[in-house]
Amino acid sequence: MRKVIHLFVWTSLANFLFSGLSQDNSVSLLSYPRSGNTWLRYCIEELTKRPTTWHDMESLIGRVEFSGNEPLGKTFDLGLDYAKPYVYKHHDIYSLDDSPLILLLRNPKECAWAHCVCYANFLTEAKIYIENIEHFEAFKGDKLLIYYEDLLSDPFSILEKVVLFLSKITKEDCRMRVNNFLREYQRHKQNSIEFYGMHMREVVTASKQNLLYYSKNSTLESRKKFDNELYMANPYLWDKYLSRYKEMD
Repeated sequence: MRKVIHLFVWTSLANFLFSGLSQDNSVSLLSYPRSGNTWLRYCIEELTKRPTTWHDMESLIGRVEFSGNEPLGKTFDLGLDYAKPYVYKHHDIYSLDDSPLILLLRNPKECAWAHCVCYANFLTEAKIYIENIEHFEAFKGDKLLIYYEDLLSDPFSILEKVVLFLSKITKEDCRMRVNNFLREYQRHKQNSIEFYGMHMREVVTASKQNLLYYSKNSTLESRKKFDNELYMANPYLWDKYLSRYKEMD
């Protein structure tokens, strides 16, 4: 009986000490544009009460993008604790520091088409996409990889990883938080969609329901060409991180 108690105490203590390695630091959230970071940011704010924002808000003052990159809790009453370290949104590697890192990946063709990429600049966009992954692969600090598709298909498992990465709590407390969140999952999803302007809400809703909403209108040939550009940019990283998105005949 004593061994069981000791094991329980040690397990609980280990969960507390070794979870949330990034709870005392600001964190970088890196993604190619249109990868679903607004939804992930909403989840982070609701579940951890940490504010999320663009990494350089001063550069957006006076621009239409300003409000869309403030903490989402300014629009929704998410009970944010602004004394907590922020999670900073980045779309490229050039503004990153050595803060703990979350990389959010989504089907690169869907992101690229949503980002209004034309056939002529496939090579440029492929290199930008791969650069983010190269940085993540080489990064030596605390890091976490999230696939947007997995976040939608298995929210419990993915959000558990995110919360433990960002919060110094036990797994039991984490699971309770995530379960409470998922009980109101549809309300939270609707909240995140309401964050967009009227002209974008229908598109965002459709793209959540159909993960190939944008790229489905392209030709198979063009999607294969983009796959090839990604592969040629870095074959090793294509195989390790992106092969799940390979176009099939």
